[in-house]
Amino acid sequence: GEERVSIPAGTFENDESTGRGIIIDSGTVITRLVEPAYNPVRDSFRRQVDSSLTMVEDSSGFFDTCYKTPPSGQGSAFCLAFALPPGGGSDLSILGNQQQQNLLVVYDVAGSRLGFASQNCDG
Repeated sequence: GEERVSIPAGTFENDESTGRGIIIDSGTVITRLVEPAYNPVRDSFRRQVDSSLTMVEDSSGFFDTCYKTPPSGQGSAFCLAFALPPGGGSDLSILGNQQQQNLLVVYDVAGSRLGFASQNCDG
């Protein structure tokens, strides 16, 4: 959707003393966002989902925002592919590989920067 999500300033700011921050990990499948970021993302997603769809429980218990797929769709449900950190007590967010698909990730080690660009990686 086109909705801007308001996440408090400093949510992803790196703080070695508390472990707060965000890492980019291609080995982690699902993006884990700390609560101040996750809740606004989840709530925005829920507002934008077709109101005729029925919310269902994720059989794995991993996701908290899943919807029954219409009869014409494939599979039985679709879920928001984000979650809170395990146990909910971590201050570290992880950008997982689901959100890195079809992106070119550029590492500028000398400049201490990271860049992203859209890239069709389907072939």
